[in-house]
Amino acid sequence: MNFDVLLYWMTHLGEGSWVSFRKAVRELAPEQAESSDLCRNLQIHLSELGHVDFFVDESRRWKVRSPILGGLVDRPEIALLCGGRTPKLLATIEKASTENHCKFLVIPSTDSPSQIQVEGSEKALRAVANSSGMQFVPNLATTLVGSLISIDRQLDEATEEPAPHNWAVRSFDLQQQKWVDNILSHTAREYSPTYGQCRYFVATSENRLLALSKRESIYAAAMLRSIPIARYNSDIHTLSVPSTAPLPENFSRIACLSSGKPSRYENGNIVYESLSPNIAALLLVGTGQPFPSLK
Repeated sequence: MNFDVLLYWMTHLGEGSWVSFRKAVRELAPEQAESSDLCRNLQIHLSELGHVDFFVDESRRWKVRSPILGGLVDRPEIALLCGGRTPKLLATIEKASTENHCKFLVIPSTDSPSQIQVEGSEKALRAVANSSGMQFVPNLATTLVGSLISIDRQLDEATEEPAPHNWAVRSFDLQQQKWVDNILSHTAREYSPTYGQCRYFVATSENRLLALSKRESIYAAAMLRSIPIARYNSDIHTLSVPSTAPLPENFSRIACLSSGKPSRYENGNIVYESLSPNIAALLLVGTGQPFPSLK
């Protein structure tokens, strides 16, 4: 499947429904049309690398982000193209790169759109972005950290609501690290109607239900019970979380844009590579995970 064509199509539309996204993937990859993981993996990579926002405002819709050039944290001479793209935009960036004595690189991928990199001095990268009608953001991941809302703050601001009536319920078992078909206390819960959107809550020790998003509800529950689910290996600079408990979207995006590498799946975990200790610490603290996990 040509994932570049998929991103071109999404950029042309600007936004759409989850149903339209799945249909486009099936049409572009008919040989993988029955793969339940294909759309999910694409959604994760398109989100992590800053191209598309999915499930906007808790809906089942996606929206393409505006294109920007973002510098890597540990290699500031390299900038990634994030957001939407078209063949015309790529040609413009390549021409501007040549004019400003920068390297223009297209790095193919087997499971996401090609990665577009521009290499040069900060002044040259800024000139390339300006000539292409884009913003240049040095150290993009560090900049995005400033816009994060911690799980602790989200929990403080969450609204208390009664349990939805006659909805199916699952709970996140923090010990088994998976969703189970039981009503458990002091953890995240998923309420599913017969038709429509699921809703997610944190059931506190006082049996209050606080409304949060899916990923955030898991990390809030883990924080309240001081259960570590994210671990950083400082020797090889990797952050790993269970595949059943992905980092909240904005945190995951920072982890990937810090190094320019999408996450990978390994032995039931999602692994973020080449993550500096400083960024890892910010992500751990922001998600309410114990700081001693930095080992």
